[in-house]
Amino acid sequence: MADFRDDWLEEEKIKKFSSLRLRLERFLAQGVFSNADFIIANTEFQKEVYLKNYPQIKNIEAIYNGFDAEDFNRAKVMEERWLDDKFHICHSGYFYPGTAFIFFETLKDFFLENPYLRGKIQLDLVGHLEKEYKSWIDQNKLEEE
Repeated sequence: MADFRDDWLEEEKIKKFSSLRLRLERFLAQGVFSNADFIIANTEFQKEVYLKNYPQIKNIEAIYNGFDAEDFNRAKVMEERWLDDKFHICHSGYFYPGTAFIFFETLKDFFLENPYLRGKIQLDLVGHLEKEYKSWIDQNKLEEE
């Protein structure tokens, strides 16, 4: 069984791959889609893309992202961490290309227009952050003071 929460060879992501890396990734993807007894996509759209690109798929279903209520009960233990009188904006996961810089520029402009709110709003980035985004955040002084 192969469970895909994101597209393996999403177009914007693979633009950064060398030709050798791209050939290797495509070879590996073909192997997974050919040999898996069951594929899980996270949307109907992604399911249709996989069926179009990998007609050898035996079984595939879309199972949307969800949550486990028990996770929220355990989160109460972490609650004190967030009780700091700040407004938290949390992004978890991967920024799709073209979206991160728009978001960061908007946040930068907001703080330039409202400098008194800078210490009252915190951006929590959970997950992988590309080096180019980290560099931009440092250069534009969006990190915590």
